[in-house]
Amino acid sequence: MSSRLLGYFQNLKTLEDSKNMAEDAKSFATDDPDEQRLHSWSLFKSAVFSSEVLPYEFEAVGKQIADECHGLPLTIVVVAGLLKSKRATEDWESVVKDVKSFVTNDPDERCSRVLGLSYNHLYSDLKICLLHFGIFPEDSEIPVKKLLRSWMAKGFLKLENDLEGEAEKCLQELVDRCLVLVCKKSRDGTKIRSCHDGAYHNPPVGKSNCSPEQLVTDYSIT
Repeated sequence: MSSRLLGYFQNLKTLEDSKNMAEDAKSFATDDPDEQRLHSWSLFKSAVFSSEVLPYEFEAVGKQIADECHGLPLTIVVVAGLLKSKRATEDWESVVKDVKSFVTNDPDERCSRVLGLSYNHLYSDLKICLLHFGIFPEDSEIPVKKLLRSWMAKGFLKLENDLEGEAEKCLQELVDRCLVLVCKKSRDGTKIRSCHDGAYHNPPVGKSNCSPEQLVTDYSIT
């Protein structure tokens, strides 16, 4: 597993329930395929359903998806984030086919394609909001107030009333999809105070100088 992916996954410890995810990931570097499969499934299940009970009809297809992630924690949590809001087995089976199509031995390239898959499942407002992270320096901690005000000033959100509330919902959805990482929360844990973008600054190998428009093309799965 590349050091870049390991570094990304270590940042996930700031997310809800991610302590358990990080502990699961420690055992991924193993030559035992059964052990890797077990840890992949455990991470995937906890990322999608958290404390919910796993519906039996999702177990077989869920294990297929986890296996196709080849033990890569970033791939697993991003795919899991994509499936959190999908509760139809047909949607999950479609994702299995997509992930299977990412035939490459390069883990960076595979993760880039998975990020592209997640990107393609965003609605248009969220796509624009995600790409807007490209204006911030790489690896910077972004104050949420500054980010949301920028989204509103640019007209990325369509609502005329309660733009701030809508912006907060957009940010939370990107967090839920593991495309944005939480750095700090309010004392009561109800508000995100600062964040870090995980997807925009993880482009495919050799594409580190891509513009947002080029990155959309790279992340688009055709």
